[in-house]
Amino acid sequence: MTNIIEPLSVDVNNHNPSLLVATNSVRLTSCIRLLLITLAIIVGLCVIASIISIVVVFTGLSTDDVYTTAATRAISSSASYTTQIVTTEQLSTSVQTTNNNSKCQLLTFAPYTSILAGYFPQSITVNDFNGDNHSDIAIANRFGNNVAIFLGNGNGTFRKSTSIPTSSEPIFVTNADFNNDKKLDIAVVHHGSASIGISLGFGNGTFAMPMNFSVGNSPYYAAVGNFNNDNYLDIVITNYDDNSTTVLINSQNNSFISSMNISTGSAPFGVIAADFNNDNFTDTVVSNSNNDTVSMFLGYGNGTFHLPINSNTMTSPLGTAAGDFNGDYKLDLVVANVDDNSISILLGNNDGTFQTQIVYSTGIWPWSVATGDVDEDTYVDIVVANSNSKFINVFLGYGNGTFRKAMNITTEAGPWDVAISDFNNDGRLDIVALSSNYFTLNILLNTC
Repeated sequence: MTNIIEPLSVDVNNHNPSLLVATNSVRLTSCIRLLLITLAIIVGLCVIASIISIVVVFTGLSTDDVYTTAATRAISSSASYTTQIVTTEQLSTSVQTTNNNSKCQLLTFAPYTSILAGYFPQSITVNDFNGDNHSDIAIANRFGNNVAIFLGNGNGTFRKSTSIPTSSEPIFVTNADFNNDKKLDIAVVHHGSASIGISLGFGNGTFAMPMNFSVGNSPYYAAVGNFNNDNYLDIVITNYDDNSTTVLINSQNNSFISSMNISTGSAPFGVIAADFNNDNFTDTVVSNSNNDTVSMFLGYGNGTFHLPINSNTMTSPLGTAAGDFNGDYKLDLVVANVDDNSISILLGNNDGTFQTQIVYSTGIWPWSVATGDVDEDTYVDIVVANSNSKFINVFLGYGNGTFRKAMNITTEAGPWDVAISDFNNDGRLDIVALSSNYFTLNILLNTC
């Protein structure tokens, strides 16, 4: 059963203009009609104000953050609960920050600069690959069959890219130190060849040829974590067509063994590895894009996992990210719902379950999300890549699990993935976005 609270409206165009000039009696009738319509509008506005007040009470939002539609939705899982759906006004260019003590009182970004990324760039990861204390970038170019490495100059610009050849259709890229040599390595998911490639880093921004390991069919995302507490990092990969994840355990000799395939919901897509219940064991969370759920797999600390705990999202959840959105030292989750043009905020209960989702409107087809404190107020914010829009969204956090109106930041068309880092060493977090329409990397420097 779904209960939707909609704004009231009336039709103010239901009079016939030809009758208004016919006779005095008709004019009188029309005047009475307009008077009744005016009264109806006043009553309607009063009702809307009451509805918004109710939403404010039950969601903890300020009235500035409730715009156009406030709705509640009853969804059944293991127990019935209510989803708060908040459609927010989208701001552009700049926005007042949420904390008066913030170093940044008015968040702004410089117009994007654009550089060629490669052929159909799909995924981006950021770190310092050559040890010069500047943020560098690696990009998976799906139909170029390579990963492009852009070394940062520390001023918001990048050197000419080098590339790592890959297997078929590199669709996701991440980085970590897999062999404990204190040099960052690259991991790439190959959607076309059902494998993942590991390129060991030399510490100077260059990488070895990849070692490939088989996974399930149509893999999409991967996450890195120490699943068996041996101080070596392991990998989990979502297999879209197999309805499973593959867990690859690090064998400590520059190789991996396949620990197991774990059943998920339908069409698993995004995945996160983190400790969601504070037991010092790494857990995984998977978004099931055809089930409209996320599945929590709590880790035993030996490379195996509990049966999943499922939580509802909106339609077609894809990209996921974690952060402490309400300052309770418990990890929370944000999920991009591509078919609903929304994100779901799931506040963690520290036991693998989540509170009722709060839903915010985004641009068209949100694909991926990233988290970080972009306005320097100590609260975690969210950045959303809208893959069928010409902008990304920035949601500034209040620090209590709710967020401000979406701020629109202009990009080239089709921003597919986003990442956050300080690319010009000014102490502020900047944003980079991939435009799959133009095959470019857009750099958005924080000018607060």
